Amino acid sequence: MAIWVLESAYRYAKASAILLNAHLPYESEVNAALAMELLIKSLLVEAVDNPRRGTVLEQYSTRHIKLKDGHDLIGLYNQIPADVAEKVGLASQVGLLESKKDVFKSLRYIYEEKAPRGSDNLLLQTVCWLLPQVVAHSSTPALKTSG
Repeated sequence: MAIWVLESAYRYAKASAILLNAHLPYESEVNAALAMELLIKSLLVEAVDNPRRGTVLEQYSTRHIKLKDGHDLIGLYNQIPADVAEKVGLASQVGLLESKKDVFKSLRYIYEEKAPRGSDNLLLQTVCWLLPQVVAHSSTPALKTSG
């Protein structure tokens, strides 16, 4: 289980909620997008085999993720096995992930000419709904087969 990655996702979601309450909607959505990115990556990363493995300071590798843009939410989603995406509830969020796929990059600089002219809290709401499901999935020990 990539608990440290999930912890980071939670912290960015919490920051997003605080920013939303402070009437900073763009900054909130950027943090929510990062939270979603980390939540998805928690299902994809692999623990690095080093002295930290198995500790609370465990480190992870994303080398095996084949993606040009590591912030592309739908691209990350497409790396997750379909059964896992279905089990944790991500499969029901494909439309949102597609529409918000580049929020982390596009909303960071809202003063730029091509920046979106609005934001919402859908990513934050979705992350808050998904986090417990991903934690439960990640906490479930793999089934052993006899054989």
